[in-house]
Amino acid sequence: MHTGYDLNNTRYYPFPSETSVSGFNLSGTSPNKGMILTGDITGNGKLELVSSFEEKVCALDKDGNALWSNNVATDSGISGAKVNAIDLADMDGDGVTEIAVGVSPRISHVKNQMQILFYNGNGNLLKTITTVESKQIAPIKCEDLNGDGTKEIVATVSAGYMLKPRGVYVYDYTTGSELWHYDVGPSVYVDSITDINNDGNPEIILGSSSPHNGNSDHGTDDSHSYVFAFDKDGNNLWTEQIGWCGILSSVADLNGDNVPEIISFRFQNPYYPGPNNVYILDPANGDILDTYNGPTTKGWKGWAIADINSDGKREIVVGNEDNILRVLDHDLNLIDSNTMSGTVQAINDINGDGKEEIIVCTDNNRVVILDNKLDELWSYELGGTGNAIVSDLVPGGANEVIASADKLYVLSGTGEEEEQDVKIKGKVTNIGYPISFPPIYTIDIDDVIEDPLNKFNGVDEILVSYDWGTPAEIDSGIEIGDNVDVYGAYCEGGYDITLTKSEHYLKRMEGTVYNIDTGESFTKIQDAIDASGTDNGDTITVDPGTYTENVNVYKSLTIKSTSGDSEDTIVQAAVANQNYQNVFTVTADDVKINGFTIRGASYLWCSGIGLGGEDCIISNNTFEDNALGIWNAVGGSGIYGSDGAIRNNNFSSSSGYYPSKAILLETSNNEIEIYLNNFMIASEGLIDNCWNSTEEITYTYNGNTFPSHLGNYWDDYTEKYPSANEIGSTGIWDTPYSIYSEDTDYYPLVKKFENYNSVEGAPDLIITDISCARGCVCYQIKNQGKEAISGEYTRTLYVNTDPIEKVDGYENVSLYEGQEQKIFWGSSAMFSSLTDVTNITVCIEYNGKKSCREEEWSEDDVYNILNNGHSHLEAILEAIDVEDIPNIN
Repeated sequence: MHTGYDLNNTRYYPFPSETSVSGFNLSGTSPNKGMILTGDITGNGKLELVSSFEEKVCALDKDGNALWSNNVATDSGISGAKVNAIDLADMDGDGVTEIAVGVSPRISHVKNQMQILFYNGNGNLLKTITTVESKQIAPIKCEDLNGDGTKEIVATVSAGYMLKPRGVYVYDYTTGSELWHYDVGPSVYVDSITDINNDGNPEIILGSSSPHNGNSDHGTDDSHSYVFAFDKDGNNLWTEQIGWCGILSSVADLNGDNVPEIISFRFQNPYYPGPNNVYILDPANGDILDTYNGPTTKGWKGWAIADINSDGKREIVVGNEDNILRVLDHDLNLIDSNTMSGTVQAINDINGDGKEEIIVCTDNNRVVILDNKLDELWSYELGGTGNAIVSDLVPGGANEVIASADKLYVLSGTGEEEEQDVKIKGKVTNIGYPISFPPIYTIDIDDVIEDPLNKFNGVDEILVSYDWGTPAEIDSGIEIGDNVDVYGAYCEGGYDITLTKSEHYLKRMEGTVYNIDTGESFTKIQDAIDASGTDNGDTITVDPGTYTENVNVYKSLTIKSTSGDSEDTIVQAAVANQNYQNVFTVTADDVKINGFTIRGASYLWCSGIGLGGEDCIISNNTFEDNALGIWNAVGGSGIYGSDGAIRNNNFSSSSGYYPSKAILLETSNNEIEIYLNNFMIASEGLIDNCWNSTEEITYTYNGNTFPSHLGNYWDDYTEKYPSANEIGSTGIWDTPYSIYSEDTDYYPLVKKFENYNSVEGAPDLIITDISCARGCVCYQIKNQGKEAISGEYTRTLYVNTDPIEKVDGYENVSLYEGQEQKIFWGSSAMFSSLTDVTNITVCIEYNGKKSCREEEWSEDDVYNILNNGHSHLEAILEAIDVEDIPNIN
């Protein structure tokens, strides 16, 4: 959790309580008050509480018990160091959250040593970054700005009466080095890190305050306040001057048009009087688009932004020193208010009623929960004024209010609970049909949601039963392989769960479908496609579950499973007993379908995917029980798909109905690229489709690395070609696989595609050909990297696997991206004493990475060299791993 709950600084906690509660009781306290955040810092799947105050940072469990406590002055080596700011983030992409702590002594009039300390969940100091010297470093926020998988640290520093430096500083977590900084006149604060212009990269929004003591930098002074916007590389996109005291901001899509707004809150105090307005700023240039005129000299006291009235647009709930709590709509119209002297802390559906509540810490030492009409639902008296967050710290389904005042308070929801009922998610693996009794379902457990008696801890499989006439909800037609939700009672007989009450159920897992570009959610894939807000280029994600529908894709969309696992996300035909009924019918171009089990289009000419668009990519799917897996036609309509790619799919079974093919490609010139698929059933296609990758792929197979084109795995290959041999140890058969007509897989795979893994960091400089010409060995090199290369490389020549020549430091190789160059090497003297030549290999090494190529040769080829002849050789091994050649190290 970041300060403000998200990097937009909305103070909206989007996860509702799953359990309905009627109130809150004190469940724990701790003396460790201060700045508080929650996160799974130990990697155990549970949340811990991180608190910091003065020189101390500590971690607590759900009951407020201290797990560890560290002194930042000791850890940093800075005398008098205190915590300035904290953040929680997975810094290195390993799936475990780290704790980032900004520290300095905060002494005025002198430059302070400042550091950012990083701790793991056990309190061990992982890393220290020494920053620029100033007075204090706060706040800090961590985000992956450059998309490299590790977070960068964005910090603002303030110098106080020393004036400089004041500004934003960005540091690399891995190296600890400064990436860039930008100094300004006022004191600044990191308000938000988010994509404000839809360029796919995060921008940084800063607020500021004006101390009026004479500093200036980059065209700004400290007698005014400004909102700043920067791109990820530190370029100042725009600066908007607003007022002469202070301004802070959040970012949210207020009106639901998928374009974010910047909401800025102006602060003016009695020494520098002026209006305390709220503004909406244009993210493109910072211009003021709208204004709410607030009270003069009465400053804002916390705000939160969320859709509190379910109208599809977000409201702003904001407190003020004039003791009025206000609700502003997306156009900054005042739509509600209440008399309350306090600071808005958060918005969340905390009582599980399906509506958002507002959490406020009041000036009279209370934490209060208001409904969306601003009526008080509940309150608790603290030992002083404080701050609060919302988090599901204590397992049980209800969120907690965690308040810090004179001490730390954990307040947990109370209400009636079903103590003898159990809820699980799993997959049906067997269905028994006893005589005169309803079916009995065997279910492999994926997740135990509720198990109050802890009976299913460590249990992999359960049996679910029910009696005829039960009022429970039981989906009809549940099949083996379906993912299901089960809610029932513990059974004392021979079964684990029984369904006896009307609230009990056994039903296919509905899951949830999201358009991640609009933020809308749906229960069906088709509903997500049909939504008016869904546009070409949007991405739709599908949670695990079984979706029974025939999907018509007529927009250019990416449709993918959330998990990426085809086993847990199943799309099956709703209509399967009519001709030309597909699970997915694609008529738009540029469609991507990824990560599903696609099944049940079982009747004549029915397909898992009817592909009628161009440039579509079908990947990582499993096709089961379809008459056709993929058919590049929309049944009988004359619409045919072309171009695009079909890769990493499993075609595992057919329904048996005609034409019973994995893939059927009709018409020629489709130019569809088909590779790295497993074909357990036959396929058919006409000419001008490519049944292997069109470019070489660097891959690992059985622990060795090769560059080569790759085709597909054919289950009947050895039956069709019993005399075929593997080419070396490459995992590729030496005999092409004939598919139909003139279509051929020239690089058929020995094993299923899962055994071939693409390699990151493959050599940039590779050998693509070897020949002999004019008394020399001639080899061709290519830059397959993504940028130009230049420098030296070493090369070694092997004949019959024995090195006969090595030249170090071939000078001045210089190739731009994709460029190839032919090199003539050696002389006839190199070969004059050789006999019984069978093969020749050239290995090159550039920038620490080696590439080799072996070709079959003979004494006739040596003769051609000795006599200045020419022979261009057929490659029998596209590439080899150097470990396959003896004596090469």
